[in-house]
Amino acid sequence: MQFKNMENNSQHPEIQHPQTTRMAGAIKILVICPNREVVNPFISILINEINSDKFIVTYGIRPFWSMTEDYDIIHIHWLEMFFKGRIPEEDEIEMLSEVLKKWKQKGARIIYTRHDKDNHYSNNKIRSQKLFNLVKRESDAIVHLGEYSRTETMNELNLPEQINMIIPHHIYDTIYRNTMDRKTARSLLGIDCKSVVILTFGYFRDKEEYILVKEAFEQLDIENKFLLAPSWRNPKIVPQGNVFLGHDEVDEDMLPYCFAAADIVFIQRLKILNSGNLPMAFFFNKVVVGPNTGNIREFLDEENNFSFDVNDTSTASKSLYKAVLRMNNGKTINNEKFVREHWSTSQIVEQYRSLYRKIVKNI
Repeated sequence: MQFKNMENNSQHPEIQHPQTTRMAGAIKILVICPNREVVNPFISILINEINSDKFIVTYGIRPFWSMTEDYDIIHIHWLEMFFKGRIPEEDEIEMLSEVLKKWKQKGARIIYTRHDKDNHYSNNKIRSQKLFNLVKRESDAIVHLGEYSRTETMNELNLPEQINMIIPHHIYDTIYRNTMDRKTARSLLGIDCKSVVILTFGYFRDKEEYILVKEAFEQLDIENKFLLAPSWRNPKIVPQGNVFLGHDEVDEDMLPYCFAAADIVFIQRLKILNSGNLPMAFFFNKVVVGPNTGNIREFLDEENNFSFDVNDTSTASKSLYKAVLRMNNGKTINNEKFVREHWSTSQIVEQYRSLYRKIVKNI
C-alpha cells in the first residue's frame, strides 16, 4: 500500500501577528514556544483563538530570557522548549529558576500546562525531574488535562495557594472536519473495505511500544484484521499479517484519511500522562483502546471505551477484541458527541481566558 496524493482536508492555522494596540486592562501573555515548534496545532490554535483586544498573546523564547518586555502572564507548555528540546545542565536549571523568580518579582504570573510527567527521551532522569519539579513549584497555576494529573500534583506539592485547574485537551475542530466516509478514505489508502482496521498513530518512543503493538495485533483472534501504523520506524520488529508500516511523520493532510479509515484507534503508550490521540480519535468517533494510566483511563472509562494494563501487556489484545465486539454490536458510539459538547476549541479557549482573568485579578 502506498499513500497517494490527496487534496488538502485541513486548514492548518498560521500564527497571526499579535495586535500592536490593546484595550485598557488587556492581559498580555507570553507563551513559551520557539518559532520551529509553533506549528504544533495544540499551541497555534490556542494562540490564535485567545488573542484579541483583551488578551494579547505572543510567543517566543528570547523575550523570556531577555526580560525587555512586560507581560502579565508567562504560559509554559513543554519545558524542553526553554532549551532547544534538550534537558538542561545543572547551571542552566539554576538560571531558569532565577529568571522565573525575577518575572514573579516584576508581577508576572506563571502558568504551566502539564502535558508530561517527564521528558520522554531524557538520558538523565535526575536533571529532567529537577527541571519539572522547579517549574511545578514556581507556577502560580497549573493546568491539568485530567483529574489524575490534578490529584497527583496537589498531593505531591501541597501548595494551598497554587491554582490547580482542569482544562481538557481541545479538539482540532478549527482545522479538521470529520466529513470523510470510511469507504472513501480506504479507497484512497488502498485498504480493503472488509478489513477491521486498527490505527496506531504517532511516533513510537521505544522498543517496548513496538513489541506491545506487534504482540497485541498478532494475538487478536479475528479475521480480516489490518494494522495501519504510518509512523512505524523499526524494521527489525514487524507484525505478521496484513499491515501497513510507514517510516516517517504523517503529513497533516494525511491525518483525516488515517482516522477516517480506521475502526479502532490503539494508543500504544506504556508511560504517559496525556495523549493527543485520544481527543483526535474521539473527534473522528472511533472506538479507542489505550493504557490504564495517567489521564487516559478516566476518559476511556467515561465514554465506554477500553483500556489495557500497562503492567500486563497481554491484556491489550483482549481489549482490542472487546473493541471489535463493541464496533460490531450496532450500538451508537458517542465519542464525537462527547468531545464536541465538552472539548470544543471555543469552550477550551473560554476556560483559558477565565483562568487568565482570575490569576491577574482582572475580572
